[in-house]
Parts: sequence; structure tokens; C-alpha cells
Amino acid sequence: MRTEFPFIARFEETVEEFGMFREGEQVGVAVSGGVDSVVLLHLLWERQSRWRISLHVLHLNHGIRGKEAERDERFVRGLAEGLSLPFFGGKVDVPSYRRERRISLEEAARELRYRFFQQAREALGLGKVALGHTADDQVETVLMGLLRRGGSKALKGIPLVREFYVRPLLKVWREEVEEYARKQGLPFVEDSTNLKVAFLRNRIRHELIPYLESYNPRIKERLLALSEILREEDEFLEGIVEEAEREVKEREGVKVFPLPFLRSLHPAIRGRLLQRVFLRLHPSPLSFEHLRRLQEVIGGKRRACGLPGGLRAWREGEELWIGRERATAPLKERPLRVPGTTPLEEIGSVIEAEVLEGPLPVEGLTPDVALLDYEKLRLPLRVRGPKEGDRFVPSGMRGEKKLQDFFVDLKVPRCRRSQVPLVLSGEEICWVGGLRVNERFKAHGETRRVLRLRLRLLIDYA
Repeated sequence: MRTEFPFIARFEETVEEFGMFREGEQVGVAVSGGVDSVVLLHLLWERQSRWRISLHVLHLNHGIRGKEAERDERFVRGLAEGLSLPFFGGKVDVPSYRRERRISLEEAARELRYRFFQQAREALGLGKVALGHTADDQVETVLMGLLRRGGSKALKGIPLVREFYVRPLLKVWREEVEEYARKQGLPFVEDSTNLKVAFLRNRIRHELIPYLESYNPRIKERLLALSEILREEDEFLEGIVEEAEREVKEREGVKVFPLPFLRSLHPAIRGRLLQRVFLRLHPSPLSFEHLRRLQEVIGGKRRACGLPGGLRAWREGEELWIGRERATAPLKERPLRVPGTTPLEEIGSVIEAEVLEGPLPVEGLTPDVALLDYEKLRLPLRVRGPKEGDRFVPSGMRGEKKLQDFFVDLKVPRCRRSQVPLVLSGEEICWVGGLRVNERFKAHGETRRVLRLRLRLLIDYA
């Protein structure tokens, strides 16, 4: 067995090196039904007595692929029964969740998948959840990180161990897994969405990597090695950053850094510290441009700068503050350029406007994006800050609501309310910028012309 499949020694060494399982531990194995997860389950099942672990098969129906997803669920349930392993299943509606959160389909699926794993942990008393990511997944993730964000943290890829999640196959190539399944006669199912190049990961898998291999046939091995080097360096640097974070204080929800201390740090450590602390305030990381502007504030070239999530960084004496700054003057009224870009200097943002023909866009939908029925709008549109007595019909509701009550319900801080941009059609609010559209102007599936508005920080244009 070891001679015929050299990867198995690599698999076992990875488990041992990273201490993935403890004796007597309950282990959930995430099984989609695809070849990677089926092989992972088979390998763990063969070793559960030797490693003294107890396995549970976990499967989530994402509610995306209809009958194909139901087929997968039946297959995995039968697989668990055939191995005499307990089965824990669940079903979610990813498309509805995506619409509610205004995020991509991939993000929605990932969030609900990990929520399901947490539920399984609590229900079954699991110590670990084993995931079937392979070295190919790692390479694709590194390239996705490079395309989307860059930076060593993005390029280090998927961790082998994170909290209670373990990935025993992360140093094994997909072709090795497929060969094992074929020679062992292991059944598995194919996910038809893996062939759709509408998803970035699939475009990287089917288009970008083959193109890069034309330059270097071993590009995948090079990228895998890069991710491992950066992972080791990241662990070392994070230890230094953890020590530096002790100098950061908190005052009324605002993070406060001593400027002399920040200036004494190496730029690499300073950037990591800023990123680490910011992630305690907001779920999305700082971009390279945000970090550059923060460095300018620290260096005294500017007093303040805008950050994602409505947060700001500013200097107070010899301290750097990151959080929600007290409100300044409300937004002045101005026309909205359609199509075009309208600067909102008071809040360090702009509103982009473009008119689209055809079906509603499904990608890139976030709270900062509004889709309005162009034919229902009364041009020219205008932008201003909130005024006393403002009312509108929040998306999903029938009756009008006072804007003040809407802010209270959404827990919008009082100091930020005057900074929220309102887009007006005639005298009616059609969009509360970054929060909610007016139901009366909301674009629907039958809408022929869509006005797409996007609220962005000015920093993105610098």
C-alpha cells in the first residue's frame, strides 16, 4: 500500500507533525461526496483504530443544486452506513442567505458551512473537524489571495490547523487522491458547479494554472512551497505582534496606540499590528492603500484617514486613535451624477452611478451597493445628509418609517447619523447610503433598466 501510494506516508506524517488528533477524540469528517472528501474519510476510517479516534460523517446540503444536491446527500448517507459510521446532516438555503447579506454565493456558502460545523461540534462533542482540502486547493487559494489582496498573509494560504479544523490532505495533490480512489474502487460524485468558470476559483483551476504551467510546469510545487515558507514566517512574526499589542489600549470602543511606540516598530511589524487590531473592530482586513494612509497619519503627513466599515484613524496629540470619530458637519446637498462619480468630501467617500441594461447583477452585492429601478426615478437625483422628519419605506417593508427610528433599529451610532448619505428622487429618499434602498424604487427581476449605485471611500481613488 505504501509503495503503491507514496502520498500516504506524507498524509500520516502531516497528521503526526501537527498533532491533528488526540487519542479518544471525536472527529467529524466533512464529506461533500466528491473524491477529495471520500478519500479523506476512507483513509481516516482505516486508521481510526490505530489512532484511537471516533469518526462522524458530516454533510451539508447547500440548497443550490436541487436534485443533484439531494443525490449527494443520499450518497454520503449511504457511504456512512456502509462504513458503520454515524451521519450528521443539515440543509440550508444559501441563495436566500446571499441575498439577505448581499454577499457572493461563495461567501454565503462558506459562512453557512462553518456555522453547520459549529453546530455539529456542539451536538456531537467533536474535538476536531477534518476537511478534505488538497495541495491543489492550497495553490488555488494562494493565487486567489494574490489576485484579491496580496500580502504575505493572503499568500500563506489555508492553514493546516486552525482552532479545531484540520486538513490532513493539504500536502497531497488532487491527482494522487484521484488515482487512489480509482485503484481502490472508491465511489464518489461529481459537483457540476466545479466546471463553471463563473466562479473565480474555477477560472483559476481551469484557466490560470494551465496557463502558468506553460511557463513553468512545476508552478504548483513552487506556489505550495511559497505558502509553507510564508506560513512559518507568519507564525514567527505573529508572536512579535502579539507582544506589541499589549501597548494598545481601548477607550470607549476606540483603539488607542502610543505614537512613539508605533514609530519605533519596524514597518512590517507596525503594519501587522495595525491589521491585527483593526480586525478586532471590523471583519474585513485593511487594504494596502488603507495601511499606506495609516502610515501617513502616524508619520504626521495627515491628521486622519477613512477606513472600511465607517471607521476612521486620527491623531490626538501623541496617540493614534482608530474607531468611530465624533460627527462633523452634516452632508451638504448636491446633484448626483448619473452616470458618473459624485464626491462626498465631508465623509471621505464617493458615490458611483451606472445604468445597466438587462437582468439584475448577482455578483459584488454588498450593503454599499444599491440596485434601483431606473424608470421609477425622477431625475436629476440629489444627495444630502439626513434632516428632521425624513421618512422612507425600507426594502422589504410596506409602510413608511421615520429615518430616525430606522437608525435606532439598526443601531447606527448617533455620532454617525449626520454622515449617512441620502439619495433623493424628487423629494423621496430612494437610498439610505450603505444601509437600505426604498422599497418603492427597488429593482426587481422584471426591471429593464437598473441604476447601480455604489458608496466607496475616497481612499480607493488615491
